[in-house]
Amino acid sequence: MSDAPQYEFSVRDPHKVGSGIGAYWSYQVHAKTTIGGQTKEGIVARRYNDFMWLRGQLISRYPGCIVPPLPAKVIEGSIEKVSRKTEPTALVQYRARSMRKFLVRVAAHAHLRKSDALREFLELNESDFKKRAADGSKSYLTDINIPHSLKDVFRKGPGKTEQELMWEKRARSLSEFGLFMTYLRDKVDAVAKDRKAFVETETELAKSFTHLADVEETHEGATSLTRGMRDFGTYTDHNSLQNSDHAGVEVQQISESISYYIGMTDSAIETIRALQKLLFSKAKIEHRISRLIADRDALSDGPARVKIGIDLQTAEEDLSSAAAVISRFDRTLNEDLARFQQEKAFDMKQLITTWTQIQRDYGVKDQKRWELITPSIEAIG
Repeated sequence: MSDAPQYEFSVRDPHKVGSGIGAYWSYQVHAKTTIGGQTKEGIVARRYNDFMWLRGQLISRYPGCIVPPLPAKVIEGSIEKVSRKTEPTALVQYRARSMRKFLVRVAAHAHLRKSDALREFLELNESDFKKRAADGSKSYLTDINIPHSLKDVFRKGPGKTEQELMWEKRARSLSEFGLFMTYLRDKVDAVAKDRKAFVETETELAKSFTHLADVEETHEGATSLTRGMRDFGTYTDHNSLQNSDHAGVEVQQISESISYYIGMTDSAIETIRALQKLLFSKAKIEHRISRLIADRDALSDGPARVKIGIDLQTAEEDLSSAAAVISRFDRTLNEDLARFQQEKAFDMKQLITTWTQIQRDYGVKDQKRWELITPSIEAIG
């Protein structure tokens, strides 16, 4: 039996805490944890920033792991916090769904699900968690001198190693995938808007037939024609409302799935960029060692040569440390990218299947609904 914990999550019941600029939305995080056949359940209150803390901890503690994304902060969220609205908006509900997906994916990861930070996030009460979140966490990046300028990561020229060039190629490939996923999401959202516009037009069509039936009945009395037109208007209106509700939920699921993979792609690129920084740091150490050796060899025995020898030993230790971190990071990142590809294939299949099923459902339901009014239409005359 595996000692790794198994989780089930829900994130629900968002409610606003405080007012004005200091207000925030709090969510109830329900977790069922099973370890070694023993199951326990718990509920904690967490806000969006707490989820961000957890993600930051996972990134720091598990170098090379592609940590699942969280929905980005948007200006609408800041406006909602200071508004007087107390009922959860569509944005707040979307965040709840996205944060649950984040927890589900973290718990499915072979390494991340064992994290003490995840356990603390799920178990500590609000007071203790606030103290814990205020503590710093040592990162693997603090062990090595890392350049802070991003331009160093993308330096040009023949100095780049084969490993660096390979990771640049993979980052570009992921960037292109993310770009077209964004384009796909925009088109899915456009389809949803077009369907909404069509539903509104169809509703107006239904009203027109109903009004026409009223006019006809006023002058000619109730006839098969007035009944047929009124039935057509009623069924058309009902049909459009049903399609609107159905499309709204299903298209929302597809759009959110695409948004998740845009975020996941960004997370993968973010992880590659961290490795590129490490590789550049290692290259700088190697260059420093070459300079120190040249300086040492140019000196005769004496205090200056001894000092350079000490600096050289330190640099070689730094190089050994950097090489060890990079080796683990590289291996873990390759494993996670392979996992990302497998999950992506499965999720994209589900997305396409869902979209295909939506179209089938539309056809079947439309046919059944229109068959109901066929007798009224055929009776006209």
